[in-house]
Amino acid sequence: MTQTPDAVCVQSLVALFTIDDRPPGRRAPGQPPKELKVLLLGPEGDSGAWRLPGGPVTGQDTLVRAALRTLGEGVGPGIHLEQLRTYDDLDPGPPRTIVVAHIGLVPPAVREAVRPSSPATWVPVDEPPLHAPGRLPLVAGHARVLAEALQRLRNKVDYTLLAFQMLPEEFTMSELRQVYEAILGEDLGTSDERRKANFERSIRLLNERVGRLMEARTGVFQPPIVRTGRTRKGPRGPAAHLYRFVGDITLITK
Repeated sequence: MTQTPDAVCVQSLVALFTIDDRPPGRRAPGQPPKELKVLLLGPEGDSGAWRLPGGPVTGQDTLVRAALRTLGEGVGPGIHLEQLRTYDDLDPGPPRTIVVAHIGLVPPAVREAVRPSSPATWVPVDEPPLHAPGRLPLVAGHARVLAEALQRLRNKVDYTLLAFQMLPEEFTMSELRQVYEAILGEDLGTSDERRKANFERSIRLLNERVGRLMEARTGVFQPPIVRTGRTRKGPRGPAAHLYRFVGDITLITK
């Protein structure tokens, strides 16, 4: 069907993040062991550029359903998806294209469920194709979406509980710290005992604050982080206590 000059297309775009181990060859002394990665689809067409997953919103699609469909048929449970913003200037067209961008968070345990129809690669956010020597850039506009999504994520972990989306069902305090380190891109105690103590103190205060917030709402003190009573032996040192997260990751904590 021929597009009219006034036709408008709506496209869903996803900046999907996960946490992964940092390869020894990419880990400098004192650098955290985990890193934040984003899903990029491989070069396609004449531009030879990488791109974020995305596709048109068609038929009876909701924006969320269209976004999830770009990530594979098996995607759904275990992935947190929220809208980033709407862009009307990423694709000059024609036809005119409105892009609704989302931030997605997928824990490592369900990462294999993400299977886009196009070849895809998990790329470290501190070394995406547009920065890495000898690698191809992102398509026009996608670098902007990725940068804004990353900044939004880093801002939100300061006043929500989004970081807990990246954890297994049971986790140690060190694993929690490593998730925050990966998202924020800074050492919070991996190589500095003072920072480690400060981080653990901040988590205890956060747990208390959120518990009191829920008590004011429900009448019951409900901290989001609970100790399971079990421990896990690590490669070094004594066994570490295991915790579970039972809160709402989107809760405003400040």
